[in-house]
Amino acid sequence: MKKKQFGISPSLSRGMTETINAVKNNAGALRFEVVPLSRIQIDVSNPREYAITPRDIAEGLKDSDPLFLRKSEELEGLQRLGETIKKKGLINPILVYKKEDKYPLVTGERRFLSCLVIGKEDIQARVFDQEPTLEDIKIIQWIENNEREDLSLKDRLGNIRSIIAAVRLKQADLEITVSFLKEILTISKAQASQYFALINAPGDVQKKIEAGKINNMEKATLISKITDPGVRATLIKSCEEGATLKQMELILEGIRDLNAERKVLPGTRKRGVPGTVINLGRTQNAAIIKRLVNCVIEHPRFAKYAPFFSEINWENRVQVAQGFRKLLDFVEAEND
Repeated sequence: MKKKQFGISPSLSRGMTETINAVKNNAGALRFEVVPLSRIQIDVSNPREYAITPRDIAEGLKDSDPLFLRKSEELEGLQRLGETIKKKGLINPILVYKKEDKYPLVTGERRFLSCLVIGKEDIQARVFDQEPTLEDIKIIQWIENNEREDLSLKDRLGNIRSIIAAVRLKQADLEITVSFLKEILTISKAQASQYFALINAPGDVQKKIEAGKINNMEKATLISKITDPGVRATLIKSCEEGATLKQMELILEGIRDLNAERKVLPGTRKRGVPGTVINLGRTQNAAIIKRLVNCVIEHPRFAKYAPFFSEINWENRVQVAQGFRKLLDFVEAEND
């Protein structure tokens, strides 16, 4: 029996394409207006980036508020953006839709709040003529947010999951594939493959992304493709300690080399693999090599490689020799 494949229905795909084009081209369904700030509403049904509210800004923060510290930090950031808007104007208008005499906010919460902070009375906005559907809103938010350099990997993945959830309200049996992500997000196949790997990443990787410990897509993709939990944990630790992508790839290569060495039967030798004598000059004392390794990785510049050496059995001379060769690789990589 053939496995059933699901794709986006032609009508749904067409509607999404029209929405994307409308937002990107600022044409068709959108028009520009100057909207009074008092008539803009934050859509409480959508996840908010900020804890601070328009009421907080109007009435002032209260010490008794359990979110006082967070809101105070947010207020400082909004004031900085507000000063920039005062000097240079609003470069990117917010996006709203008209609903009776109000304008619910689709994107631009930070810009909206900053204008409130500096006492502006109105704001430039792109306005939908009619209320967009939920999937329209999610796709628009993706387009707007994806251009932000400060958007975290956690938030990018959250946006994608929101789009998937919105589409599944209309097409519950939809199968999520790389092709689906490529089409709906209008991105390259390579980018779609990375996002696909991350929304299906192992739980330990997803937890680190949620906690903000992993915020680089290439590093997260590399880690998420590792099936061995122990190796994955080593790479996660090196990532948290500041290793670059190239350094993490070197660590992974070293672990794979060690694993290959472990498969060699005791007393046997493979072509290209040194014998039990460790040579740099010459020593048969593995403890000396371990001491040299520790001296290097104790230096802040090389501390990120420490997780790799935790994989080594220092009683196994073959692994010690392999580990020392990788130490030289790591040192050379730092001098590139």
